[in-house]
Amino acid sequence: MAAALSNYFATRYMNLSSINSVFCMKNNFIKIFLSPSTSLNSIRPTFVPCAVSYAKKTGKAQPVSQVEEEVEEVNKNPQDLVKYCVGSNYFIEGKDIELKPDSEYPDWLWDLHIGPPKQLEELETNTIQYWRKLRKLNIKRNNRIAKLEKF
Repeated sequence: MAAALSNYFATRYMNLSSINSVFCMKNNFIKIFLSPSTSLNSIRPTFVPCAVSYAKKTGKAQPVSQVEEEVEEVNKNPQDLVKYCVGSNYFIEGKDIELKPDSEYPDWLWDLHIGPPKQLEELETNTIQYWRKLRKLNIKRNNRIAKLEKF
């Protein structure tokens, strides 16, 4: 890009003066440095790359003090596992949620699909889930084909 810019300015300022122009890219600005002791008859644009300064290294990073996390023991008591939803209380104080009998939960809860995702053939055709799954599979197929094609 710098070469293209230097060519642009060389053709633009070719007829102005005999100034030796130096193009420098710094902080995304183009600066034209003109020498005062040049004649106005000829101009010779030259591209001089500027020195690049990167962030200075501050040294080695200090190790972070490691805080030991308290790992709670897993409750393996079978009576608590049957009576409570173990791990549902994430506060420091308090109890886990007590489980209720199945009759107190809504009926739709027992109809939820908890297994692996259904295949396209297992879904009904005129449902939102069917068309979303079909769209997702087509996107994956098109991406696989696009990877195989050469430029």
